[in-house]
Amino acid sequence: TVSRVPRCGGEVQELATAQKIPLQIAVDEQNVYWINGGSSPTDGQLLRLAKGGGTPAVVGDGLRNPWGLAMDDAALYADTKQGIWRYPKAPPWPGVKVAGAAAYPGIAVDEAHVYWPAARAPKEGGNALVLAEASPMSWCAAVDGDSLFWTEYTHSVWRVPKAGGAKVQILGDGPWRCIAVDAQHVFAASDTGVSRVAKDGTDQKVFLPG
Repeated sequence: TVSRVPRCGGEVQELATAQKIPLQIAVDEQNVYWINGGSSPTDGQLLRLAKGGGTPAVVGDGLRNPWGLAMDDAALYADTKQGIWRYPKAPPWPGVKVAGAAAYPGIAVDEAHVYWPAARAPKEGGNALVLAEASPMSWCAAVDGDSLFWTEYTHSVWRVPKAGGAKVQILGDGPWRCIAVDAQHVFAASDTGVSRVAKDGTDQKVFLPG
């Protein structure tokens, strides 16, 4: 089920029921988008629905083990076992493979590239650039103007310049799953809580201990 709730709290409204393992979700001004993992390895979907509800529209169908989802103003990016695929937000919805990543739970985009741990490729498609060595157990990615950040399920959060270079561990004591960034900090969620750390690895604060 895909649901919404007011930011200040209140009644939960179900927007879409009977979904096949909904995973990542994203929203813009008008719509909510999500990945359905599917009930078999080849029936994953990318869907779109107006925030007010209605009938979901299938943006991408037959996705193989999809997981990660990112978006920009014009397009959606779905990470699957067949690579990262780009779909326009508005129909018609032909999918275009832009990178060969393999179903990370969290991918990220900026003005020019799509990112995953710890690499990037042009959003229009092209050769991937490995920015740093990453663990096979890497999980989620996030970007700011200068750096790529990612989590490794081996208890760490890392940072590397978008142009490539030395990677720096900025947080340990995980295992960390999802991350987000703002102008100054990285926010990391684990099975036991949520922490905030400055992008240089200092000033760690635990917001929600397990």
